[in-house]
Amino acid sequence: MDKNVYHLSPEEKRELGIKELPRTLWGALDELESDHDFLYPIFTREIIETYIDIKRKEIIMVESYPTPIEFYNYFNV
Repeated sequence: MDKNVYHLSPEEKRELGIKELPRTLWGALDELESDHDFLYPIFTREIIETYIDIKRKEIIMVESYPTPIEFYNYFNV
């Protein structure tokens, strides 16, 4: 690529087939769930599905607690 990818418009990126990485762990797990065939020589389907399930449960657990900034902003409310 001889262009600065960060200066391309969304249309130009689409034409060149440039995709963005997921911005969240949940999004990354969605991508892994939709395309993980390349991992089969190394991992079994069961291992991949178990990993995804464990990580989704971790996300739910972590998101159920307030962040430090939320605690700071809303503790006195």
